[in-house]
Amino acid sequence: MVTVSDDNTDDESKNASTQTISCIDIQRYRSLEKAIRVTAYVLRFIQNLRNSKDKRSIGFISVEERCKALKVLIVTVQQETFKDEIESLNSSSQKKVPLDSQVTASIIQDVMDKIREINTTDIKFHVWSDNAGCYKSTEMLSFLFHSGLTLSYDFCESQNGKGPCDRTAATIKSSIRRYVNQGHDVLTAQSMKKAIDKSAKNVK
Repeated sequence: MVTVSDDNTDDESKNASTQTISCIDIQRYRSLEKAIRVTAYVLRFIQNLRNSKDKRSIGFISVEERCKALKVLIVTVQQETFKDEIESLNSSSQKKVPLDSQVTASIIQDVMDKIREINTTDIKFHVWSDNAGCYKSTEMLSFLFHSGLTLSYDFCESQNGKGPCDRTAATIKSSIRRYVNQGHDVLTAQSMKKAIDKSAKNVK
């Protein structure tokens, strides 16, 4: 079964529609090249049905059509291989953990512990945060005081510095998306760093 994204919708749109083409069984093909060609022709056929006669594609498969076909095959394999994981992530029963003071303090503590594990020297921390309530709560201040690891704790004004951070984050996300579109996987922190180093410049 091959799932095909509707070309008339934005790839990043939440309302992107999908349809299943049951006539393609990728297990039948011994080579990836043949599976790509068959999928590309099926995608072209579907697109030609939607277009008027003067806008229909004919002739050899283009590079763009091959890329779309490869993407469809990758998504199909991911859906089959990680079916349980995808269902778990999409489950309505999957509840988000609230970002309260106790959770935030636990995350900061874990980050500090991990940093100290990979450093041989006995280090301490200067902590910066915005003005959100979970950062200036009694639980957070008590944790930072009793941990003995915090040299200073400073607040900044709400949204201060958010613009530059958002711009950098957008650059990083675009770089990772470009890296994935080239056929790579980004599944770990190490592969994420590799994608950023390879696709983005001047991002520290």
